[in-house]
This record gives sequence, structure tokens and C-alpha cells, in this order.
Amino acid sequence: MVTFGGLNTMWLLVLFDLPTDTKQARQQYARFRKRLLEDGFSMMQYSVYMRHSASEENAEVV
Repeated sequence: MVTFGGLNTMWLLVLFDLPTDTKQARQQYARFRKRLLEDGFSMMQYSVYMRHSASEENAEVV
């Protein structure tokens, strides 16, 4: 957690490596990625997503 002017802030990072060797695995990967995007994460690079959180409490909810 980082403090700026008395405000706590943090970045959440998700790093993952999911199989994509079968059609079902690719569908599960796509659902997982879509859920991250719906939850406000942004792709930094393949399999690495990030999201800003204004507080520790907010981060715990995510």
C-alpha cells in the first residue's frame, strides 16, 4: 500500500497461466479474462492484468 497526501492507495495485479489446448480450456480462459475486464482490470500484457484500488478495504472486496 502506498500513501499519497494521507490517502492510502494500492494496485492489484493478477498474473496467471491458464491452459488453452482444448476448446473447453479456451472458453474457460475467455470467461476468466472477461470477468477481469468486467471487474475493472486492464491488461498490461498477456496474462497480466492490473487495477487501481483506492483503499485496502476496496482491494479486499475485489
